[in-house]
Amino acid sequence: MPDWLWRLLLAAVIVQIPFEVRLKLLGLSNLQWTFAALALACIPLLIRNRDALIRDRLVQAAAVFVTIQWMVALMAPEFHANAMKGAVRFTAGLLLLAIVRASASEKLISKTWVIASAAAALYGLAEYAGFGLPRLFRMEEFYIGQVQRLSGSFEYPNTAAAYFTMSLPIVWWSSFRPYLRVAAVFLLWCATVLTFSKGALLAVPIVLVFSLRRQWKETVALLAAGV
Repeated sequence: MPDWLWRLLLAAVIVQIPFEVRLKLLGLSNLQWTFAALALACIPLLIRNRDALIRDRLVQAAAVFVTIQWMVALMAPEFHANAMKGAVRFTAGLLLLAIVRASASEKLISKTWVIASAAAALYGLAEYAGFGLPRLFRMEEFYIGQVQRLSGSFEYPNTAAAYFTMSLPIVWWSSFRPYLRVAAVFLLWCATVLTFSKGALLAVPIVLVFSLRRQWKETVALLAAGV
């Protein structure tokens, strides 16, 4: 399987994370079909790197977490179908993590995520202003009193807020030019505020603190290496 194919599919999955439409083909959405194609295309890659993946601590921890999710789903006393769907989603996340770790495509993922998240924030703001196609992504709108909450291309405002919040440090520490990063962060922040998600607003400073801590460690390591 040529490398360009799975790289293209990986980029397509990242782009479609904030743009998963409600309409489905044979029970699967556009994102799910693309992810299935990515999984098939990456089988040779995963096989070649299986030893490194087995030794990878992050993959090991994720595998234990997913195993626990499956055990909980199988023993769930009620809402069994929903529990199984949740376990399947966690398994897909583990597979995506393995693909990322095996492919060493952090730069591709970062750049694609920045573009996709900025586009999602821009669309969300445009839709909030009345320019959009909300029925592609959900069946209803959500309000706090008489004030509409921004959902953008997501099915629920809290889902949109979680994605925008997670994207803030990724965009800010990306390799794009400063004015592009500032513009994208401004869009993401505006979209996050308009979701009226209290959890997201509380999560922003926490995410930024951990991001700054990581960036500080990397800076100190580079200075130490230079000395």
